[in-house]
Amino acid sequence: MENTEDFIIRVDRTVRRPNYENIIHRDLELTGPSEYDLRSLEKWFHRRQKKGEVSGNTIYDCLKKDNTLSNCLGFADLKAIQEKGITIFRKLFTWEIVYAWKGIMQGANGLQVPGLMGSGCEVLLILQSLDNDWNCDDPALRFGK
Repeated sequence: MENTEDFIIRVDRTVRRPNYENIIHRDLELTGPSEYDLRSLEKWFHRRQKKGEVSGNTIYDCLKKDNTLSNCLGFADLKAIQEKGITIFRKLFTWEIVYAWKGIMQGANGLQVPGLMGSGCEVLLILQSLDNDWNCDDPALRFGK
């Protein structure tokens, strides 16, 4: 049974994992805190995302240009959040799909960003093409200041 009050995430950033071969910014996956409180994460939106839709390519370009990609969560963070279960996920992210832009991967059809979404009684790991559009229900997760 999952602990509904445990918001602490632990990520081992000392090991490169073989299943991370397709991650574009592999060195960034090794950066960030090894332990943090999920409640300290910030939801970030591109300015155009707040009032409509914006392509994933535009968001990615903005994060790289502003040099803020390293402050975003990565694939390893999503895996640790997924392990907390649906109760914790719903308490913090309700019905949103949250993305980890540091974990961008090269897929068969181009670049993809990993995300998490709640579905029924589980948290699913998804991959979204950068060619798709994001709106106000699709925040990037970043480490708080």
